[in-house]
Amino acid sequence: MHEYGYDPRRTGTVPEDSPGWYQPPEGASSAWLPPGDEDTDLDLAGAGRRLAARIIDQVVLVMIIAGVVFSVLTLTYEENAYGENETPLAVGISLAVFFLACLYLCEALQLAFWGRTLGKCLLKIRVAGVDAPEEPLTPFRGMGRALAYPVFWGFAGSVIGVLALVNVLWTLWDRPLRQCLHDKMARTVVLRDRHPSRRAPQILVMTALAVVPVAAAIASAVANG
Repeated sequence: MHEYGYDPRRTGTVPEDSPGWYQPPEGASSAWLPPGDEDTDLDLAGAGRRLAARIIDQVVLVMIIAGVVFSVLTLTYEENAYGENETPLAVGISLAVFFLACLYLCEALQLAFWGRTLGKCLLKIRVAGVDAPEEPLTPFRGMGRALAYPVFWGFAGSVIGVLALVNVLWTLWDRPLRQCLHDKMARTVVLRDRHPSRRAPQILVMTALAVVPVAAAIASAVANG
């Protein structure tokens, strides 16, 4: 007899005298889970860490876009017949194209080169393919994932409304891989990366890309008084 509360699922062993219904299912791991539950050996990143990384990435994206847009507007505006500042149509269209391109490329290029964004780099997590989680993320899959999140679930989701929120929260109840919907589309998972390689170059490059446009915008504002 075993003491009250003994649970073989916690110890990874099952006593020989246990009834048949108390045995783990055939082929299950030693530390088996109850029927209906699933487990994985992957070192998955937590929802809080992923959210913090996404916030950092959004701040960087806003700094890049706002810095460039404000600088260009300051340098190109013209006065119309009524004495009001007016942006040429060509400049407005160019900035709209830049916004959409930056929305995609800021994440796509980082995933293609490093397999993670700046936020993920700082919080030591990375993106990997479901079919080969131990391997570095391929550039093709990284570019596809970037298309799935910032363009589809980020931009389109915000327009539609609740879809962007549902996508972000999906990881809270998704099991066993804790995927968001854009992960499912790209067949990726987000893992802990305890010893990220090439961390310093990524931090240097992305910090410069965020700070330089803001500094240029401030300088332009001061110059135009």
